[in-house]
Amino acid sequence: MDKSIYVVSRCLQKKDENFQFHFIGYFDGQRVETIYVNGGDFENGEDYLLFLEGVYCIGPRLFGSLIKSKKIFT
Repeated sequence: MDKSIYVVSRCLQKKDENFQFHFIGYFDGQRVETIYVNGGDFENGEDYLLFLEGVYCIGPRLFGSLIKSKKIFT
């Protein structure tokens, strides 16, 4: 079963076809330091509320596909 999550995070940069977001915390018992989001269009240095699906971890990196996003703290 695919997992879906909500996350508040800051966009760091676009890397290949994914956007890289800052995050320090845990997901499914694994420490996460970076989130890679597939899809969307984001501005570096801005904060977003992200709704992601198909979420999984590889080491300290969390990967997910964007369902919906909202820029916050503007």
